[in-house]
Amino acid sequence: MPVSYTTDNTLINPGAEDGDMTGWTSSSVTAVLGGTDGSYCFDVQTSGSMSQTWTPTVDQVPLYVNCSGNFLPEFETDPDDTEALAMAKFQVNYSDSTKDIITVPIREIEEI
Repeated sequence: MPVSYTTDNTLINPGAEDGDMTGWTSSSVTAVLGGTDGSYCFDVQTSGSMSQTWTPTVDQVPLYVNCSGNFLPEFETDPDDTEALAMAKFQVNYSDSTKDIITVPIREIEEI
């Protein structure tokens, strides 16, 4: 049986577009002017973290999901990526106890 899904973003305030931390539990993270997709972006300080839990519905069955991110300045960056300043880890936990972990480089962007 095919599973239906949406490509709509169901996170609350996913890109800090509210200008604050609405929807997020965070430590050492603020919403600041700037960003590439809107007027605001998240400013994550060293050892900062943020998370959000939501319950999307898949085939009319609620699915518990928790998404969290951590700034990891202590992680080694790819030596070939000269613009990477640090790494960030994003973890998505699902109601069936599985999880996805994604580690991405953090780069500095020009202020708008």
